[in-house]
Amino acid sequence: MNEIHTQRHPFKFYFLLILGGLFLAVLGTILLFSFQKEISENNTTPKTYIMGLVGLAIYVFDFLMLRQYFKNAPIYSLNDTGIFKKGFGYPWHDVKKLTLTGKHVFPFMLYHVLEAVAIEFKNGDRFLMYDEFYKNMPEVKKVLSMKILGEETLTEAYETNFSTYETSADFYETFKDNQFTSFRGIWAWGGPVFLFWMAIQGNKPIVLGAIIFVGIMSCVMFFGLSYSMHYFKVGHHFLLVKNHNLFWIFKTYHLQNIAEVVYETHGKSPNNLRIITTDFKSKLYGAGTLRDSTWLQMKDVLESRGIKVRNECI
Repeated sequence: MNEIHTQRHPFKFYFLLILGGLFLAVLGTILLFSFQKEISENNTTPKTYIMGLVGLAIYVFDFLMLRQYFKNAPIYSLNDTGIFKKGFGYPWHDVKKLTLTGKHVFPFMLYHVLEAVAIEFKNGDRFLMYDEFYKNMPEVKKVLSMKILGEETLTEAYETNFSTYETSADFYETFKDNQFTSFRGIWAWGGPVFLFWMAIQGNKPIVLGAIIFVGIMSCVMFFGLSYSMHYFKVGHHFLLVKNHNLFWIFKTYHLQNIAEVVYETHGKSPNNLRIITTDFKSKLYGAGTLRDSTWLQMKDVLESRGIKVRNECI
């Protein structure tokens, strides 16, 4: 086998980390420049010193954040002999246990759990590979499955392009609640109406620039909230993913392709459904309009179809 390396995701790792790091650096710099200005003007109140200390604290936090993310998302190398990182590693026969799916704590200042691969070794050491930080995790998981679990033939997902006749011939149970009884549904439609009303009320005569600005903000609000408003249809052969407002979103999964379904949430985000396919690919769908009772009903139906459901939030 050719040696492969984990590849950090250009958006989910580098872009977001750089964006967050720059934001904190700019914020810390503004506070420190303001502190220096106040000191030069002999304004030595407690508020001035607090401002300087907060600026330094932000710099320290920014450095620790960047260091922690790079430390816990290293580049792994996998070849015929074993798995390695930062110049050291273990042969395959030293692996005690492999867990390809599951949540694990990301070691940072705040409690944060992420989907990850866990590799435990006989000496007690452990490697964690967080799925969202690497763009080639399906390929890495296939190699791990082959080398550690001894699966010589790796399961590939079945054909994903299904005809309308195939999908329409199935009998479906729909798991969809009224979007206008949910916070996101109300704000997706009511928020833009409110913003336009405020613009019209506050500008007489109406200023074109204000209308354009409100239009842009309304689109961001509508599409941003709508993207977390998926619903699902479960048949005897297929699982369909659709969206209340974004009608062009239509994903089809053959039930034989699905290895596991996960109910999860992150902080204040809505409940999500993660679909993990047999070729180790993973996709997350926000479904903020579904009630807990609807989630549980769907869980029963999925399990009756032989799909493993990992419930982490309901």
